[in-house]
Amino acid sequence: MTYIVQEIQTNNGSTSLVTPQTFTDRNQADSAYFTVLAAAAVSSVQEHAVLMYMSDGKVVRCDGYTHGTQE
Repeated sequence: MTYIVQEIQTNNGSTSLVTPQTFTDRNQADSAYFTVLAAAAVSSVQEHAVLMYMSDGKVVRCDGYTHGTQE
């Protein structure tokens, strides 16, 4: 099974997908997920999301932060 960690950043209505990271080891995937999430917690990106999903499409984890004023 492959685990995929995907970061999504949205500023002023423009969304960017950061190049995903892939892992075959769950612990390594968890480490990458929480590292990105820790950076998202203190970023200046308006909406900053992180997902971990498997190669079969099942979502393992997802979380995110909203910073600043949203319309």
